[in-house]
Amino acid sequence: MDIRDRLEKIESLKRKVQQINVTQQQKRTFSTIGNGKASISEIVPGNTITTPHGPCFFTEKIISPDTPFGEYFLTDLLNYFPSGIHFWLPQLRRTNGDMKLEEILFFDTETTGLAGGSGTYIFLLGLGYFSGENFYVRQYFMSDYHEEEALLWAVNQLFGQGFKLLISYNGKSYDFPLLQTRYIMSRLPMQLNTSYHFDLLFPTRRLWKKRLQDCSLQNIERQILNIRRSGDIPGYLIPQVYFRYLMDKDARPLKPVFYHNQQDIVSLVLLTTKIGQILEDPIQNGRSALDLCSIGKIYEGLKDFRFSSKCYEEALKCDLSDEESLETLKLCSLAYKRQGEWEKAEAAWHDIISFSSQFMLYPFEELAKYYEHRRKDYLQAQSIVEEALSKLSKAYMSTKTKEEWRDSLNYRLERIKKKQGLTESEQSEQKE
Repeated sequence: MDIRDRLEKIESLKRKVQQINVTQQQKRTFSTIGNGKASISEIVPGNTITTPHGPCFFTEKIISPDTPFGEYFLTDLLNYFPSGIHFWLPQLRRTNGDMKLEEILFFDTETTGLAGGSGTYIFLLGLGYFSGENFYVRQYFMSDYHEEEALLWAVNQLFGQGFKLLISYNGKSYDFPLLQTRYIMSRLPMQLNTSYHFDLLFPTRRLWKKRLQDCSLQNIERQILNIRRSGDIPGYLIPQVYFRYLMDKDARPLKPVFYHNQQDIVSLVLLTTKIGQILEDPIQNGRSALDLCSIGKIYEGLKDFRFSSKCYEEALKCDLSDEESLETLKLCSLAYKRQGEWEKAEAAWHDIISFSSQFMLYPFEELAKYYEHRRKDYLQAQSIVEEALSKLSKAYMSTKTKEEWRDSLNYRLERIKKKQGLTESEQSEQKE
C-alpha cells in the first residue's frame, strides 16, 4: 500500500469517526432536555451553518453606533481613521491610503491553552467588522474536536470578503500563528488575504508600559478606557470551562466566555480609537507625566525632536519622582541637542547636575563637549571637567567604573589644556 492509499484510508476512517461523533453529539443534545443541562443554542442565541465538514454553530451581535462603551462610541474611530493607524503602519499609507473602515477585521480567539502549537485548539473565534452603520461581532464555536474543520470552513466564508487590515491584541505572536497552524493541521487553505496586521499590544506597551506594569487587555480597559466589565470570566479560567463542557455538555458556564470574547473584540475598536486620539494631541490627551514621556520617546524614534522635547517639557511640569525627573531631563536635553537648541540643552545639563544626588558623568561630558567644540571656551570646559573629577573622587561606585570615568575625564582635560595653551600662545603672538 503506497502513501497515497494510506492517506485515503486515514481520511475515510476520519470521516467515519466524524459521523459517529456527530451522531453521538445529537443524542447527547437531546438527552440534556430535562436533566438540568442546556445546549449551546439554548444559552447563546445563534444559528448553525451547514458545511462540507458538518455543522458549525455561530452567533452574531449587531451593535448600534450610539451604544456607549465607557467614554467612547464605536464610531468614534472614524475621527482618527486612517491617520491613527498610518502612524504605526506608514507602509499602509503608501499603498492603501484610501482604505475604508469596512475593510478592517478585528479578531480574537479563545483556546484550549496558552502554550500554542499543534495540540492547542481554537474553540471560539470572534470576528468584528463594520458594515453599513453598524458594527457586527460574529463568534464561531467548536462544540467538540471533530467540528474543527467545520468551524474553519465557516470562518473562511467571512475571511474571503476582501478585508485588507487585521487588528488584534497579541495576535501576531499568538492568535494568528495558532490560526494558521489549525488550518494547516486540517489541510484547509485559509482565505484571509489581509496585507497588514496591526497588533495593538505593541503601541499599547510603548504608550503605557511606564505607568502600567500590567498591559493585559482587561487592565488597559480599566485603566485607560474606563470600562468595567460585568459578568465576565478571567481569561485563565476559560480553557477549564471548555474542558468541563466537553465532559458534561452543559453549556451554561460558557455564556460568560462568549461575553468575554465579544467584549475583547469591542475593546479592540475602542483601543484603536484611544491610541489615535492620544497621538493626534498628546499634550491635551496624555493623562500623566509618564505617558507624556512615553509619547516623547515615540516621537523621538520618528526623529521629531521638536515635538518630543515639547512632551518632555510638559512631563517635567507634572509630579515626577526625582529619578523620573532626571531621566526626563536627560531625554529632553538630548532632544534639544539634536535640534541645535544649545542654550536650552546647556540649561538642562546644569539642572541635571544640580538635581542629582549622585554623580552622573553624562551632563559633565555633554557640557565639556559643548564648551570645547561649540563655544571654544576652553576655560569653561576645563572648569567643568575639573568639577567632575572633584565630585567623582567622592562618589560611591565600583572601583572599576570610577577608574574608567577618571581616565576619560583626564584624557579630555589634557586635550582641553593643550587647546587652551595653543590659544594663549596665539594671543601672545598677536600682541607682539
